[in-house]
Amino acid sequence: MKKADQSRPARKRGAPPKAERVATSEILASATEIVVEDGSESLSIRRLADRIGISPMAVYNHFSSKDELLGAVIDGLIAAIPAEYSQAEDWEGSLRTFARTIRVVALESPEWIRILLQTRTTSAGLDRMEATLRTLQQKGLPAQYSVAAYNAIYVFAFGYANLDAARTRRADVAQDSFWSTNFSGLSPTRYPTLTASAPELDSISATVEFERALDRLINSLVAEYSRPTT
Repeated sequence: MKKADQSRPARKRGAPPKAERVATSEILASATEIVVEDGSESLSIRRLADRIGISPMAVYNHFSSKDELLGAVIDGLIAAIPAEYSQAEDWEGSLRTFARTIRVVALESPEWIRILLQTRTTSAGLDRMEATLRTLQQKGLPAQYSVAAYNAIYVFAFGYANLDAARTRRADVAQDSFWSTNFSGLSPTRYPTLTASAPELDSISATVEFERALDRLINSLVAEYSRPTT
């Protein structure tokens, strides 16, 4: 009868081999890299495991499915977005800071915004919306108006920032050089109005125009919500 092999220590049932032990934070970091680089649809347990150098089962020790993993990635992206709007003195200031934050994040990390807009709402997303609406109401915005105001600023900021980012990538120029780069040298015969408007087009600043548009939007919200109800 053969003696039991004593050359390597027995491991506890269910415990992964040492080479398969990996921190949840490492899995999330690698999963986030994949999603940011190639989109959420490119994430798979197999690809993630190969990237880290572990087996798929090692990933399943931390996340039960791809959906759970993707939800954790999205939660992490949302948590990284500053919540400075809560420090404003009034609801108008909160909305203004909220819009600026969205624009900064969208311009600095456009792939994050694409992921957040294309994937399902997670608990972190709901928590952030809950906190934002609560802040607006605590700072004086009537509850019946808070959702409409939140949505107006959300759509405006995301739309404006994504348009800025797309223009910059497409033109391969600095953010505030889009107009002057794309509208210089036009034929005055074919485009007399654009040619005559060249000085105004050259002077357009994406940041300045964003602030002006934001002022108009918030002023219109203040006027609407200050109007007495009948």
